[in-house]
Amino acid sequence: MTEEPFRFANGNYQEISESALSFVHRYSRESLENLAKKRCMPTQSTGLNKVLSGGIYTQELTEVVGDNHMHNGELILHLLVHQLHCEKDSEAVIVTSNGSQNEETIYRITHRYIESQRGIIGLNNAVDADDIAFGIMKRVYIVHCLDINELSLILDEILNGHHRKQMRLKKRLMTGVEIGSLHKPTGKRPGKPNADDFVATDAVDHQDDTDPQHKSQISTLVIHQLSSMVGDSHGRDAWNRMPEICSKLRSTAFRLNTAIIISNHLEENSNTASSAAEETDDHNSSKYKAVDWVMSSTKWNSTVDKRLEITSNQQHKDKRHVKFDMHLTKSKHSAVPMSCHLTLSENGR
Repeated sequence: MTEEPFRFANGNYQEISESALSFVHRYSRESLENLAKKRCMPTQSTGLNKVLSGGIYTQELTEVVGDNHMHNGELILHLLVHQLHCEKDSEAVIVTSNGSQNEETIYRITHRYIESQRGIIGLNNAVDADDIAFGIMKRVYIVHCLDINELSLILDEILNGHHRKQMRLKKRLMTGVEIGSLHKPTGKRPGKPNADDFVATDAVDHQDDTDPQHKSQISTLVIHQLSSMVGDSHGRDAWNRMPEICSKLRSTAFRLNTAIIISNHLEENSNTASSAAEETDDHNSSKYKAVDWVMSSTKWNSTVDKRLEITSNQQHKDKRHVKFDMHLTKSKHSAVPMSCHLTLSENGR
């Protein structure tokens, strides 16, 4: 029996099977060298670490799906603050569609995290928690993103190491999107920050991007409410651009040795359409269909390394504690399902 030689279909690389491309990429020399740099960033939760095989990994995409997008965001910020406190040279980028990941939210979680850790990390009462909190906050960069087209441009900037260059990105997008660092305010420090205390900075524009000493080390990239960005995009745009977004996410995680955490909130009443070309005059109906098409697609599912589904099952009367059931429903590297229980509190734990 003679095998037919493998041929490209009409010279189109997209006809190559996903598994073949994955094999070549995974075992190339560059891939093996980068794989050696892959590392695990443990969380504060022993149970969650067990579910995630140790913690959040660089070079992986972890999807967080929950029934409450605010709780999804709070959970991710708790994980992020802990990681930035443990790794003093790390930076993080948060791409958000709804503005809930703002300076006040980050300040609240960071400040209370530091206060809750005083005894554990050996801080005495003379140490100002704000000093440490602002040291963490100025390594967080927030990007506001409206739709899938903007996300594609933002990922290009991050991949090229320009996430700190607010003015450059703003000029390129011409849509008012800003990337800025959170900085400690001058003068008298308020009890909590306000919009005037934290400003985007272009101070690093005077630095040379090509200088290795100024190369940013992004340990974590958070995309909050990707499903919202998809829903706010034109249906065909969302479907056509998503394969490109998936490839850019994989490249960013791999080349920057970065952990990518993506939160999604899927509408229960969304209706699956038969094809991406099917649209209706009803804006909301089309929006839900676009989200359902994209987030349930084979391409997206193959891009995600781990998927955590979160259900909030109890909230204390004082609303300062929320209990979650955490279910690992997908993992490329371990058996599923696995579950744990987690409690989030306002004091940063």
